[in-house]
Amino acid sequence: MTKTTERFATLDGIRAVAAVLVVTLHAPKLFSWLPALTNVYLAVDLFFCLSGFVIARTYRDRLVSGALTPGRFIAGRAIRFYPLYALGLLLGLVPTLTALLTHGMSSVAMGAGLVTALAGFLYLPSPLHPRVFPLDLPAWSLASELVVNAVYAALACRRSRMGLALLFVLAAVEVGLYAHHAGNLDGGWEWPSITVGPARAARAALSFSIGIFLERHTRGSHFRSNALALLPVLVVPALLLSKPSFVPPSVYPLAVVGIAVPALIFAAAHVEPHGVVRTAFLAGGRLSYGVYIIHSPLALLWNFLPAPPRHTAAAAFAFVAGVAILVWLLERYYVPYARNALNALYAALATRRSRTPTTQSAAGN
Repeated sequence: MTKTTERFATLDGIRAVAAVLVVTLHAPKLFSWLPALTNVYLAVDLFFCLSGFVIARTYRDRLVSGALTPGRFIAGRAIRFYPLYALGLLLGLVPTLTALLTHGMSSVAMGAGLVTALAGFLYLPSPLHPRVFPLDLPAWSLASELVVNAVYAALACRRSRMGLALLFVLAAVEVGLYAHHAGNLDGGWEWPSITVGPARAARAALSFSIGIFLERHTRGSHFRSNALALLPVLVVPALLLSKPSFVPPSVYPLAVVGIAVPALIFAAAHVEPHGVVRTAFLAGGRLSYGVYIIHSPLALLWNFLPAPPRHTAAAAFAFVAGVAILVWLLERYYVPYARNALNALYAALATRRSRTPTTQSAAGN
């Protein structure tokens, strides 16, 4: 699948900073020296918006022209995610397997664990656990994104702007209702938050559709300035770490998702850094997905160490640096080969499927 080589370095910088902030959310013991991180969960909505922007810029024309089918598009997205996604699930199994080997486990618990693992490896939520993806908490957002990607591909290939507008309106209504009911937008990662309403898909659909809209209106030239490029990157922690007392708890996340994040991404898409800053932003963007998807099980394993380091700033920074280095190694020595193998498997299955009707017809004659 040929992809555009256009890179928005400032958007990569935003993605990298947001990924590190998510680490602080899922490793609370390591970051216990920080104040309460109430709104860091909104980084996921920022990721969805960035994804809508990048997906539209990269794939829309080919989906609209028919050069890329929705099925091949979704397969490509799933394959892109899968190597590190599967590794995250395997790492999440380690504590369960350790408990099984050291303390034993009932047949019911073993069965539930097996169902959860099998569902996870198919991008499906666990039907037997309060958390949707208990082996790797951030995985819920990937499953949600794949669903929204499939809807987008189906609408794009039909050139249905009305369908995209309807998707935005329905998602906005659902997200607004959820925020009013729950007092926040921190839903989608556990079943109770989903039974209140389809918060998981709605959060993804709303921010993703906003990203599509932003991309459609990003056609101008870029300003070249390191100082201007750093501004939106620095705004990210300011937004996600803030808890203004003068704004109702249910209103602030809606303002971030509906106003602040779109404005931030639109501004960032029009300014590009250069030199070392550009290199750093691009590198951070390349590592951000891996850091996002494997940090949670690694944080659990950190706590399983016989003598875990003290929960200090130094230990926290060492953990983040270690995860980033591990992801860099995986991206270099594991991910390309795993993706090639998955692409080859997909191609073989597609070829076999395309030949099946002919074979059956020949047999019938």
